[in-house]
Parts: sequence; structure tokens; C-alpha cells
Amino acid sequence: MTTYAADRTTELIHTMDAAIAGKQALLDAINYTSLVTIGLAIVATIFSLFIRKHMHKEI
Repeated sequence: MTTYAADRTTELIHTMDAAIAGKQALLDAINYTSLVTIGLAIVATIFSLFIRKHMHKEI
């Protein structure tokens, strides 16, 4: 999140005030990390369904 916010701040600082660019970059970083977390949760849920089927066959 910190790396994304820093990179985004350098992109936005050219088009707007530095204080506003920093706040906007932080919001963008929070949104980005939320999307990544949701993606990982979906992948983990799909994997858990396969593990459950595999364990059920062994028993």
C-alpha cells in the first residue's frame, strides 16, 4: 500500500496541489489493496472447495 501510494503521489503531483495529491494517492492505495484482498479471498474460497471435495473422497 505504501509503495502504491508513493508511486501514485508522484503521478498526481504534476496535475494537482501536493496536499490533495497525497490524500488522493492514499485513497487510491486503500482501494487498490481492498481489491487485491477481495481477489485473494475469492481464490482462497475456490481452493477451499476443492480441498473439501478431495478430503471427502478419502474418508
